[in-house]
Amino acid sequence: MNVNGTGGGRKGPKRSRRGTKVTVDELVAKSHTVFDRVTPLLERAAAKIRARFTSK
Repeated sequence: MNVNGTGGGRKGPKRSRRGTKVTVDELVAKSHTVFDRVTPLLERAAAKIRARFTSK
């Protein structure tokens, strides 16, 4: 049950809604690492799709 006895709602500590401050350089660096990780996955998926449609 909640503090007010209703039994519903969130449990645990309340979090504040403060924004995270990052620099443009940090955002660019983060996007490059994500892009570098996702690119090989997309290339493998595209190769599998191409192989499936070209083999028929």
